[in-house]
Parts: sequence; C-alpha cells; structure tokens
Amino acid sequence: ARLDVPRGRLLDLRFDDLVADPAGQVRAVLAFAGVTATPMFDRVVATFVAGTAREARRARPFQPAEFGLSRRELHSRYAVYRTRYGV
Repeated sequence: ARLDVPRGRLLDLRFDDLVADPAGQVRAVLAFAGVTATPMFDRVVATFVAGTAREARRARPFQPAEFGLSRRELHSRYAVYRTRYGV
C-alpha cells in the first residue's frame, strides 16, 4: 500500500530523531502539513515533552509477547521498512 502513495505525501520520522528532538520533529510535521507553529503551540509542546520525559523515566520496555507477537514476526513484517530506512 505504501508504494501506491505518491512521493511527498508521506512523512517518515525516525524514532531516534523523535527522542532526540521531539519539539523539532513536531515542527517538521507541521511544516510538512503547511502549518506554522505559534509561540503558544511551542510552549504547549515544551510542556508536553517535559511531562513525557518524566513518565519515560518510570517506563519499562515492552516485549513483543505481551501483544501476542514474536521478535521474528516483527522483523519479518517490517523487513522492507527496516531495510529502506536502516533501522
């Protein structure tokens, strides 16, 4: 299905980039959609990011089996994506 979507219609965000710079990635999404962030929006994002950072420190990693999946199944299912984007 992804191959049927014309170039420039999808925006891919790398998880590592989102973790490293969440506010910057939100701005990238807005720019992709043709929306300009306002100072108020930037403050809301900064507040959200600060809150999620606190939550992340308490989080635990999930395991595929918790969702009825296996690591092998996930690697197979996302092989094309992982190869294309080097993840």
